[in-house]
Amino acid sequence: MRSHVQSVGLIEYLKSLWLWRTVLILFLFTVAPVFATQFKEAFTTNPVDRDWRVEGDSALFAWQESTQTLMTTWDSSQPNSFYYLPLPRALTEQEDFSFAFDLVLEQVNVGTSIGKPSTFEIAFGFFRQSHAFSAGYIRGTGRHTPNLVEWNYFPEADPITPTVTVAITSPRQQFLTDGFVNQLELVTGVTYHVDARFRAGTRTLTMEMTANGEPFGRIARVVLPEVFAGFTLDAFGITSYSDDGQFSSYAGSIYARGQLDNLELNFEPTRPRVRASVDTQGLTQLKFFAEPGETYVIESSLDLEQWNEVTTLTTNRFQDLIWSPPFGSAPLRFYRLVIKPS
Repeated sequence: MRSHVQSVGLIEYLKSLWLWRTVLILFLFTVAPVFATQFKEAFTTNPVDRDWRVEGDSALFAWQESTQTLMTTWDSSQPNSFYYLPLPRALTEQEDFSFAFDLVLEQVNVGTSIGKPSTFEIAFGFFRQSHAFSAGYIRGTGRHTPNLVEWNYFPEADPITPTVTVAITSPRQQFLTDGFVNQLELVTGVTYHVDARFRAGTRTLTMEMTANGEPFGRIARVVLPEVFAGFTLDAFGITSYSDDGQFSSYAGSIYARGQLDNLELNFEPTRPRVRASVDTQGLTQLKFFAEPGETYVIESSLDLEQWNEVTTLTTNRFQDLIWSPPFGSAPLRFYRLVIKPS
């Protein structure tokens, strides 16, 4: 039976190290408890009058009052451009979340930039703003876009077949895809519905599609291996990537236009939420929500590789459990919480 692991670094001797105390305070802010959030956008009014923003070439994105959709142009000859919505909080691989939208393509052309005859992608998905808006963020290499959970379509360009795919990248620029299982063409004038869901418990991203309401292609899956460094995401957007920075042997480009509608984002809290805190004596504590029927094992490590069991906790009711690490000889020690069925 699968166990669930959440890790948190706890600093011993915190009282005597003011700098480490400051770092821990920042850490507390980033892992505070969160609540379920749902966001729906039907584009009935101009989204820029609400929370939507543009980074890059604003001419690539235009709200259509007549159709109540967002007209998007993907032009890889232009700099990276984003029509995006900042999230109310950052998402990580420890949380469940999903995104869904409708897309109707009106025009698709590849090989539109001189010397770049191959295909290139159109994209929707989650990203981290500090990375995406920085110099050196190059999607065409597959290695220079950290912190990304994204849906892509690559039109056909001989000998490459048209492909719909999902991709995930870590802050260490580890790159995962679904294996390109859906080699399918998106036809202009058809309403495609995309539904992508990430489940923290299984560390799996799934994506399925319909075309004019009928099933389209296979269910795509990306499973995060244990060595994958996770991700941190703070925005969702439609992205027109620049075709700069590619290797000349397979360089591609694109000019495409399409209408976006019925966007839905969901963020769900993942239990338990692990928090670090400092008690009245300045000592570090580990606090987490617990429930009957589960066993909570605290493990420690000096190097994040070798882990040793410290203690085991259980509860007969739903409650927060608090545990304080013992003082040891090492000035720096990491702890993690392993949750197992009782």
